[in-house]
Amino acid sequence: MGHRAWGAGGRLLVTGHWFPASGNRFWLLFSGICFLTSDLWRLFPGICRLKMGVLMDISKMMDAIKRHPDFDKVGMVLCHNGIVRGTSRDGHGVKGLSVSVDHRKLDQIVSEQKKRPGIVDIRVEIAEDRDLTIGDDVMLLLVAGDIRENVIAVLTDTLNLIKLTVTSKTEYFSD
Repeated sequence: MGHRAWGAGGRLLVTGHWFPASGNRFWLLFSGICFLTSDLWRLFPGICRLKMGVLMDISKMMDAIKRHPDFDKVGMVLCHNGIVRGTSRDGHGVKGLSVSVDHRKLDQIVSEQKKRPGIVDIRVEIAEDRDLTIGDDVMLLLVAGDIRENVIAVLTDTLNLIKLTVTSKTEYFSD
């Protein structure tokens, strides 16, 4: 899951605009991807997230939800953005982790959760099979539905099922 992106020496930015690079040069965006210098990237940190070559973009996920044919039934969208923290659950220092995903099980869980009352769409992206460091995005989970009670319950249940049965993580300790 996620969009593969490659680059050398610059940053990737997903947008539909031109932005100046260093030295008053402009880089053309093609297929929504542009290489940017580190200085310019600092000016636009919220446009997208690039972690270890994989783009996890909450804006694109929201756009996909808004294009859903039943979007007029949506009253709220809840988002879970899991990130790598500096300590394990038992308090040991962590310098990073990696996650593997059972895609068959993930598809099954999302399909079942979408059938629950009031749910219009569910989107999940997981940064899998790469070394993540503190602060990197691990998972984005968006649940769109009609009312608060339905959406909160499905976000909670979906997140717990994914964490219990879909993902397995390896933590790299700093101690």
